[in-house]
Amino acid sequence: MSTDTLWLVITIVGAVGACVCGLGLRSLHQRLKAVDEHFQSPQLRFRYTANESAAQLDTLGEGGRLLMHRFSLLMIPMMLEVLLVLLAVSRNASQFAWLRAAMFIVSAFISLLGIAETLFLRFEKHQPASTCSLLKWGAFALWTLGMFAGLFLQSTKF
Repeated sequence: MSTDTLWLVITIVGAVGACVCGLGLRSLHQRLKAVDEHFQSPQLRFRYTANESAAQLDTLGEGGRLLMHRFSLLMIPMMLEVLLVLLAVSRNASQFAWLRAAMFIVSAFISLLGIAETLFLRFEKHQPASTCSLLKWGAFALWTLGMFAGLFLQSTKF
């Protein structure tokens, strides 16, 4: 298999997988909002406190906790699909090997932090989950900066 074919497969698997996981997460999110109209997934928030996260679980009750468990189970493969998408975009956004390598590393960091956050939430370790969330979104901002820098540098070539 050629390198280009492999990257095409990575792109397709990442995009389709992220869409499928995203639809499942959306459905679970709507069901959680039916239990608590103010529900907002912690994994989708930039920052939250341990007290906010614990209070939200209390508000959800037993049925909501079961839905949140399913949400967390689906969030882990979603973060792996996100990794594939970030890697594919990183490859295409930068022609410079050093920038591409940095973006690959940041992509892996984003995915690992997302998985760690989800596992911490699953085991009700709210403070480390909150820290992982903040770091994850900060890393994503750095990755986005790298993407735009790579695209800008490509556009300046004659």
